[in-house]
Amino acid sequence: MRVHELAKEFGMTSQELLEKIQAMKVPAKNHASTLVEAYVDKIRKALGPEIAERQAQLEAERNKREAEEAKKRAAEEAAAAKAEAERRAAEDAARNAEEEARAATEEAARKAEAEADKARKEAEKLAAKEAEKTHAEDEARRKEAVAKQEAEERERYKRMAAEAEETAKKARDLI
Repeated sequence: MRVHELAKEFGMTSQELLEKIQAMKVPAKNHASTLVEAYVDKIRKALGPEIAERQAQLEAERNKREAEEAKKRAAEEAAAAKAEAERRAAEDAARNAEEEARAATEEAARKAEAEADKARKEAEKLAAKEAEKTHAEDEARRKEAVAKQEAEERERYKRMAAEAEETAKKARDLI
C-alpha cells in the first residue's frame, strides 16, 4: 500500500502522514512510497487512537456543517414560505380589488340602466300625453268639421225650403 492511499484512508494529507511515519522510524520518503503490510499494521495500531479522535472531530465538523446547512435550508424554506404567503396575500388583495371594481362597474351599469329605464318611461309618458293631446285636437277638429257640415246642411235645407216655398208661391200665384 502506498503512503497516499493510507493517508486517504485516515483522512489526512500525505505530508501529515509522512511526518508521523518518519517519527515512528518507518522508511518512507514521499507520498508514492510503498509500505510493507507489517508497517501498515504498525502505523494503523499506533495512529488508531489519533485517527479515531480525528474521525470524531471530522464527524463533529460534518454534523456541525449539516446542522448549519439544515438551519440555512430551514431559513430559506421559511423565507420561501413567507414570500409565498405574501404572494398569495397580494393575489388575494388583487382579486378582491378586481371583484370590488367589477361589483362597482356592475352597480354603475345597473344604476345607468335604471336611469335609462326611468328616462324611457318618462319619454313614453310624454309621448302618450302628446298623442292624447293630438288625438283630442284631432277629435275637436273633426267635431268642428261635423258641426260646420251640419250647419251647412241646415243652411242648404233652409235655402231649399225657401226655394220650394217660393216656387210653391209662384205656382199658387200662377194658378
